Amino acid sequence: MALSFLVACSTLRSCKFLSVFPIYAAPDDYKANVVYRFCCPGCSAAYIGKTERNLHERSVEHATRKDSAIFDHLRECNQLNYLRTMLLFDIDNVTRGDERLYYINLVKDNTKIIDSANNWSILLIKEALYIKRHTPILNSGLKASRELYLFS
Repeated sequence: MALSFLVACSTLRSCKFLSVFPIYAAPDDYKANVVYRFCCPGCSAAYIGKTERNLHERSVEHATRKDSAIFDHLRECNQLNYLRTMLLFDIDNVTRGDERLYYINLVKDNTKIIDSANNWSILLIKEALYIKRHTPILNSGLKASRELYLFS
């Protein structure tokens, strides 16, 4: 966690008695206005998205909403399901709450911030550029992404 300091003084003379306030940077999970990349730990299929809310909220949505491409992929990925079966081999009573938490943590742990912008239009363009450059498999049939036709 990055730590910086805010130094406050009322006049030049009083600067010898500095007030120092620590400023803590927000963890990546709670940063907003970001472009992020999810990578499936089973098959390395990728998804690139953007959010103006914090990344934690968006990750929970991807893990729990049935209309999400990541939600669908996590339940259909054979390699990931094989790994999950190996991890849960000795566990008999896996509840729905445990399964929900498993998917939420899986999405959060495999999602990284790749860019940010304070302007929504710039965020849209950055997302479209990353999608065009990396062509992630899970981004087919996008709802909110912008198609780029630069120098086509």
